[in-house]
Amino acid sequence: MVNQVKSVLIIGGGIAGIQAALDIADAGYIAYIVEKEPSTGGKMAMLDKTFPTNDCSICMEAPKMLDTVANDNIHLLAYSEVKEVKGSVGNFKVKVAMKPRYVKDDCTACARCEEVCIVKSVNEFEQGLVQRRAIYMPFPYAVPRVFTLDMENCRKYGGGCRACVTECRDVEGKNCIDFWQKPKTLDIDCGSIILATGFEVLNPSLIPEYRYGVYKNVITALQYERLLNTTGPTEGRLLRPSDGKEPQVVAFIQCVASRDLRGRQYCSKVCCTYATKQAVLTKEHIPNAEVYIFYIDRRAYGKGQWALWQRAEEMGVRYIRSRPSKVSEMGDSDLKVRYEDIDTGEVKEVMVDILILSTGLAPPDGNEALAKILGIALDKEGFFMEAEPLTRPFETDVEGIYICGFCREPSDITESVAQASGAAAKAVMAINRH
Repeated sequence: MVNQVKSVLIIGGGIAGIQAALDIADAGYIAYIVEKEPSTGGKMAMLDKTFPTNDCSICMEAPKMLDTVANDNIHLLAYSEVKEVKGSVGNFKVKVAMKPRYVKDDCTACARCEEVCIVKSVNEFEQGLVQRRAIYMPFPYAVPRVFTLDMENCRKYGGGCRACVTECRDVEGKNCIDFWQKPKTLDIDCGSIILATGFEVLNPSLIPEYRYGVYKNVITALQYERLLNTTGPTEGRLLRPSDGKEPQVVAFIQCVASRDLRGRQYCSKVCCTYATKQAVLTKEHIPNAEVYIFYIDRRAYGKGQWALWQRAEEMGVRYIRSRPSKVSEMGDSDLKVRYEDIDTGEVKEVMVDILILSTGLAPPDGNEALAKILGIALDKEGFFMEAEPLTRPFETDVEGIYICGFCREPSDITESVAQASGAAAKAVMAINRH
């Protein structure tokens, strides 16, 4: 049993949770990061570049991820979930369920096990664009650097072939694979709690006229981000999924399943600018490509974002005020986008090689269960509610429980990091008061 009341539990290991943990550790307190995925990093780890400066995303996040495991004041509990919370500020008692990886912690990440694995499954990190093995590391810079065995698919499709066990023993002289690992429960005492659970991408199939999941060359913006990334499935080459050809005409549709009664009615805040960022990157990859962005209205609210829009226009990106009504597939998997140009009132069509849906973003489904465990409120869209939006934006109705990042409201990376530091300060202050 862990007994350290002068500690803070952080739920979520994305950039907001990481920043909160680092601030708490720097203040001399213990921070526990509970992350449900095998690695920290969250959605930021999937990005190629960050707007508005188009700096390398993982170059900025990876050092912070490594700092969490190098700092003696931070305890990382990856592949884990919070199951129960009792007590009050200054003395919360938390039960954390730790899922078995079926790989021991002293794994050296040599990857020989992955090379011999015969089972393939959907690669969640690559957004389903390619497959992964049953034993895998989510991405090259994953933290912690330990492989995870997807036991369900291993048994279902591989029959427990044990090739990974044999290879691990032969190469390293030891066996890091452990088929007999069991789930564990860890009891933690902490003084305060921070929620930084991030977001999920809305399902574009809610808007059936865009034919996502039907036409191979209709993809989400996050899938396109992986195509742009040098660590992605195409090593940074822009190749359309249907035939591996380089697209010459690229189009984006904004507000897919967002600002729509069929999805979420709110604006996800970052979609206009992330599409513009991707349009700029497209022109950098393929200078002669035609790039279109279909939008309802332009929302560039942050520092430097309008300059990015201007840069895109100077590079030849065309912004069309319209919400396309139909997408059809023609010969050779090309796509025909039908739309009304709001500025001219004309109904037009354009042929494109690949269509990117700028899908809205939403709080994770798991927020509802967490809210019940913690005894805090959600708003109608599933965001954690603040005690008072203007003067107490990081506090909840339960003293000692704080919120930051996208789980609180639509936020970009800069805002999420700033909110995380604010929540960390509040969490430490709460402990000091009790």
